[in-house]
Amino acid sequence: EFPFYNAIVASVYKFIGISETWGRVVSVVFSVGTIIIFYFLVTTLFGTEIALLSSLFLYTFSPQSIIVSRSFQPDQMGIFFGIASLYFFMQWSTNLRSRYYLYSLICFTVTLLIKVQFFTFAAPMLYVVYQKWGFGFFKKPLLYFYGIAFIPFLAWWYHLRIVYQTFPLLHSAPLLNPGGWIDLSILTNPHWYINNAYDFTEQITTLPVLLLAISGFFIKQDKNKGFLYTCYLGLLIYVFLFLGKIHFWYYQVPFLFPTVILAGIAGTALYHAAKNMMRYPI
Repeated sequence: EFPFYNAIVASVYKFIGISETWGRVVSVVFSVGTIIIFYFLVTTLFGTEIALLSSLFLYTFSPQSIIVSRSFQPDQMGIFFGIASLYFFMQWSTNLRSRYYLYSLICFTVTLLIKVQFFTFAAPMLYVVYQKWGFGFFKKPLLYFYGIAFIPFLAWWYHLRIVYQTFPLLHSAPLLNPGGWIDLSILTNPHWYINNAYDFTEQITTLPVLLLAISGFFIKQDKNKGFLYTCYLGLLIYVFLFLGKIHFWYYQVPFLFPTVILAGIAGTALYHAAKNMMRYPI
């Protein structure tokens, strides 16, 4: 993790004084920013009704969002920049204004430096460019230029490798000591499935929201359902890479935002179905 969050908290401490509370306030500020940018993203994709339910209710009051938004960790900051990178990328694909491309590139670069696990935000970008240009997106040089976002992370990773060789007891850095990566033996352990199912129903969302999200897969949506499919495709790759780490709550953060969108789709459909039944009772 590049110490962006640490630097912000240290700056606050310098002017206000040292207190853990102010470190948590930084996370709260980014949490509010995440809710706002998430609302605009979902509005662009699925309309205002689904956006209101998904962002202002299901996301805001999910167990994981409450935990992350007050944690003394950079995860909330990383989520903010990840969702912002996706929102600005969509704006760029719509009107091709270069400033949105630059905003997206900067945000995605920052989110990779904060948490490389948030590379999953790149997956729905593929859907966005395919919707815009089809397979012709391979001929767009700017899309290849977007790969520059990985260069600062790779430079930071190389620096950490040097530090790790100098101080080999830094076992807390998973990218430098990837013992839990792609541990396929975990897939034969039933407790892995049980524990992750528990996390989904108790820590990431709640059981009713998860059931809504599952039903959301089967509800016909005229536009942009592929956006969510590519989100989960990216998450499947993510789970495969971090099989040995996925049981930690901070590795489960990327699952929340597409899940609450699906739940929002289902919840909105149920609302309209109930409204029609009251209007035209049998």
